[in-house]
Amino acid sequence: MLSEAKQNKWNGLPSGTRIGHMHLQVSDLEESEKFYVEALGFDIVSKDTHMLFVSKDAYHHHIGMNTWSGKGLPKPPKNAIGLKYFTLQFTEEEYKNAKANLDHLGYTYREDNHEIAVEDLSGNNIKILLKD
Repeated sequence: MLSEAKQNKWNGLPSGTRIGHMHLQVSDLEESEKFYVEALGFDIVSKDTHMLFVSKDAYHHHIGMNTWSGKGLPKPPKNAIGLKYFTLQFTEEEYKNAKANLDHLGYTYREDNHEIAVEDLSGNNIKILLKD
């Protein structure tokens, strides 16, 4: 499969692709919990010493985070192969709450035309958009 993939240039997922849930390597679960639960408003679904699963609206999990590759790992370099960013769609209330929580907790973000761009402490970049 990899040899076939090398023959074609990949330009990313098609526009409009929706992913039900995803898993992230994080460097610190406690910091990730603070960011995803306290700042962004996700609910904890499952948690142990090496993983944290969070969701909204009682879904089994939207984001799974783990430290299986190690704790305290540095952020990947900007030119690393891998996930460049992912997008979350929030209701207007969720968006306003996330912005207020990010401010209150001291996270740095950019907001432009009702889009928040923020990076978690493990280097995962997130765009938060208002749901249509």
